[in-house]
Amino acid sequence: MEVNGYNTGPEAEEMNEYLLATYESVIHDPPGWRQTLHDVHRTVGAFREKSLKTYLRGRTLPADLEEADLRWTNLYRMNLKGANLARANLSGVKLEGVNLEGANLTEADVEGASLYNANLSGANLREANLELVTLHSANLSEANLSETRLSRANLFSAYLEEVNLTEANLSEANLERAWIEKGNLTGADLTEANLRDTRLHKANLSRANLTKATFWITNVTQANFTEANLTQAIFSGTMFLLTNFAGANFTKADLTESAFAIADLSGANFSETNLSGTDISGMGFSGANFSEMDFSEAGLSKKGFEKTNFKRANFEGALWDESTVWPEGFTPPKR
Repeated sequence: MEVNGYNTGPEAEEMNEYLLATYESVIHDPPGWRQTLHDVHRTVGAFREKSLKTYLRGRTLPADLEEADLRWTNLYRMNLKGANLARANLSGVKLEGVNLEGANLTEADVEGASLYNANLSGANLREANLELVTLHSANLSEANLSETRLSRANLFSAYLEEVNLTEANLSEANLERAWIEKGNLTGADLTEANLRDTRLHKANLSRANLTKATFWITNVTQANFTEANLTQAIFSGTMFLLTNFAGANFTKADLTESAFAIADLSGANFSETNLSGTDISGMGFSGANFSEMDFSEAGLSKKGFEKTNFKRANFEGALWDESTVWPEGFTPPKR
């Protein structure tokens, strides 16, 4: 018979019974149970893989694999373009180089799977579980990953043009050298995420949580960080061009030797932030809070600080000139 298009005849039912019987037999932890399970998973995976290839052979319409259990299979470079894998179980599956362009993986369980160099362009992964997934060099352009779980996922050098990551969980994810152009990460959780040498061009990270995230030597242009939480984030050596940080929270962040060119930081909170050696000559700070902040060696020329709070800020060695506009009643630091 067929369930959702995927062949699950008598042989498949027997395989499931075999799997359940094996689980029952090892419940009391007999000697060698780990090897027994490994062998069983390999046998079941091989059967499922063979059944899937048979089902796909000569098929012209997208595969219907909704709620299919494909654990322990190796789907290397398989063509699943446009396939329906909603709520399917792909946890731990080898999917290197697989074509999932335009596929439906809503609410699918893909935890721990390897999608190295996979094509997921235009795929729908809304609310899917992608924790601990390898997406190294994967193509996720125009994919929908809103509300997706991607904690501790590896997206090294992944291509994320126009990707939708709204409200996604990317905590501790590796986005080093990833290309994020026009991506929507509104409200995303990027706590302790690695964004070293990442390209963020026209990306929207408004209201995103980037607590303790690392942006070392990251290229950020025309990005939107409005009301983002950047507490204790590390931005050392990062270049920000035409970036909006209005209302962002930089508490205890490290901006050492970063460069801001034509950036808007109006209403931002810089309490206890380190800006030593940073060029902020192209930034707007109306209403910003700089209490207990380190400005040592920072460039402050041509700045307007009319509504800025400098409570206990350290300006030792900061560079400013006659064009700098200080708050009323504030005594400028010595030059």
